[in-house]
Amino acid sequence: MTFQAFILQRIKTGETSLTLTVLSCEHGKQRIKAKGALAPRSPLIGILDLMHQVELRLAPCRDNSMPYLGEATLLCSFPAIRLDYARMCAACYFLETVAASLEERDPSPEIYGLLSKALHYLNEKKPSISLLQRFESRLVSILGFGGERSSAPDHPQPFDALAQHIPYRQASRLVTLRQNLAKAISEEPPRSVEPHKE
Repeated sequence: MTFQAFILQRIKTGETSLTLTVLSCEHGKQRIKAKGALAPRSPLIGILDLMHQVELRLAPCRDNSMPYLGEATLLCSFPAIRLDYARMCAACYFLETVAASLEERDPSPEIYGLLSKALHYLNEKKPSISLLQRFESRLVSILGFGGERSSAPDHPQPFDALAQHIPYRQASRLVTLRQNLAKAISEEPPRSVEPHKE
């Protein structure tokens, strides 16, 4: 099985392996084991980084257990994002928000398209509060959570509507990431930042 995907999260498991959370148009969010991905001579070095758009080929799986990665090809690394602190904050927030919002293995072509559009935008331009709000508004609309943008004081805003539908711990992390992003947009950022890897 071969498909294109964005890498939303990566967790080190053992000395040289990773568990990836990816988003594809056909399969939605799913977790994949990448055995030996961090080994010194692995052909996967530099390919399975956060936010990378990749083509993945999974090894055959006989049951519903977590599939293993067979091969991966890098399609887009979004290099300009990684050289700018505010852009990196925005990308990390978008990745984490999508990861927290979706159930596993639920096809999400609209959300895949939304994330693709947001990352390509960030690779060309700096983020803004308007971009943040548009992303959140479109995401909750696709998910059917309500929370359309409104100036009415008693009207739930997109992020509030989103936070009500995800676990508290994840919502708290998104609040922190969102605050960091808002601060990065308003202040002069450092020259560069590397993505967080677990």
